[in-house]
Amino acid sequence: MSLYKQKINAFLHYGYLPDPEIPAPFSMQRWFDGSLPSLDFKNTPKSELIKIGGESLRASFKEEIGNDHDKIHIVPLSGGLDSRTILANLSEQIEPSKIVAITFGVPKSTDYERAQSISKEAGLKWEGIDLSPGKWKWNTDLLIDAAKRSEKPTLLFDTAVNHSIRIKFGNECMYWTGYMGDILSRIQPISIYGKTWEQAKATFIKINCKCKIHKLTPTCFSPEKCLPKQPYTQADKLDYYTQLNSCIRQQCLIQHIYSPKGYDIRHPFLNPKWVAFILSAPSHYRHQQFLYRKIQRSSWPHLFNKWNSPYRGSSKLNNLIYEKTNFLIRNITKKIFPIKLTSIMGADKKVNYIDWNYALRYQDDFKNVVYSNLQDLQTRKIVDWLDIKKLWTIHQNRQNDIASELMTLAALEIHLKAKTIN
Repeated sequence: MSLYKQKINAFLHYGYLPDPEIPAPFSMQRWFDGSLPSLDFKNTPKSELIKIGGESLRASFKEEIGNDHDKIHIVPLSGGLDSRTILANLSEQIEPSKIVAITFGVPKSTDYERAQSISKEAGLKWEGIDLSPGKWKWNTDLLIDAAKRSEKPTLLFDTAVNHSIRIKFGNECMYWTGYMGDILSRIQPISIYGKTWEQAKATFIKINCKCKIHKLTPTCFSPEKCLPKQPYTQADKLDYYTQLNSCIRQQCLIQHIYSPKGYDIRHPFLNPKWVAFILSAPSHYRHQQFLYRKIQRSSWPHLFNKWNSPYRGSSKLNNLIYEKTNFLIRNITKKIFPIKLTSIMGADKKVNYIDWNYALRYQDDFKNVVYSNLQDLQTRKIVDWLDIKKLWTIHQNRQNDIASELMTLAALEIHLKAKTIN
């Protein structure tokens, strides 16, 4: 198989191009080779560990800020733990007038509303980027521009939205990202299936297959060839699955969604002080992010005790009951009523920011940009083992929700137009 075909198939399987030769992030490489020494927390009481963790985070942010206190600091705020930790630390070290929290999404969706409330709680300026139909316009030029701004081919629809924040505020600002925060602070339950390097790769290949309902690659393609032959370090330093997740998926995909070329982007959770602390902590403290959450609640209670659980308190319980009921109603409606009647229910508001399945059926600009690029890809005849027209019909007729498959194929075509896969 030619390198060109290998790249196309890798993109169709993963949604990005894994690089088996890519080194680990610098601070993690130092941890792996011992130049960033492990800290001895074997007999450290939990309360002391929480205190040290808070100090490590504050020191990491102080180091990342450096002398850039007078710049405008942009924080893409999702309402999750990592972006909120960034907001908490910057609030302590930067003048509030220099901090802007940005959230993209659809008003009334969970993360959009939560992020706005968190910003208000912190006393900071907040701006929203409304992705509602009519407020946000999808077109091929927008997506080609996102492809060219990325260091590596990525999932373009997410990338275009994320890049819009940097485009809006320009390259004079400093941008913060929670990149690697979740990965380093948590032990994934799936890691238990990767006791050997080969088992970890098999698990990674299965979990990271972008299109799980309808396979897009031919039988001759081996996704294992896209991954390193040897682990980055011993499993007692970092479990094998997390090595693949942090070094391959995070570096080859996630980083390029959030970090376009030409901008000042800071990654505080890769600061050596935090890496040394969190990876030295006893492993059981990283289950369910136990230690990380305790540090947040202890260090910044005004931002975390109230919002750490979206369903804390009676009003949040009512929200949970509403969402569960809405979920059941939507699914019953899909099964019982004719296809066209389900469109009146609208997009699912508990989806993070866009209900892609809904958009592909009922949002004209999004549907048109995906469909036109699918037609162009079919004309190229480089994925001739697939019946793209049939896949489109399957989704539009609600035989299956395969937005992921259709968007991956459309993204491939856009990357080919942008000449970022060659």
